[in-house]
Amino acid sequence: MINIDLTILCDNWLLQHKGSKVFYMLREINTAVSQAADALFPRICPVCGDILPFNGGRIHRSCYLKLRPVKEPCCKKCGKPVIGSVQEYCFDCMHSRHPFDMGKSLWLYTKSARNMIINYKYGRRQEISHFLSAELLKRYGRWILQLGP
Repeated sequence: MINIDLTILCDNWLLQHKGSKVFYMLREINTAVSQAADALFPRICPVCGDILPFNGGRIHRSCYLKLRPVKEPCCKKCGKPVIGSVQEYCFDCMHSRHPFDMGKSLWLYTKSARNMIINYKYGRRQEISHFLSAELLKRYGRWILQLGP
């Protein structure tokens, strides 16, 4: 938790000082530290659990292709796919109540997505959160900003 807070503080400071010599120096240091950390502690693919190549991203390309994105139309309550554009809610949401107002889904609950979520939740693989948060922002960033505070 402290690491994330410090990262956010550093990112905010760097954005305020963008273009300065200190900014470029710190960016180079950050790159070097990240590369050293990747060399000492290689990243692990969130889907298959194998070691990723150095500077190879957060997931194997072949594993990423196994994650099947949820496409419209989706349930307006939980985000699961629905049949046809006329249907607003999935069967589960029409017949039960949920403790949330709205949900969104990134992927269909396939074997690959299921294993990744289980590893994240129960396998002490918190580093998967970096991949998940990046994917959430990529897919739903604009929508999240439109919701406002």
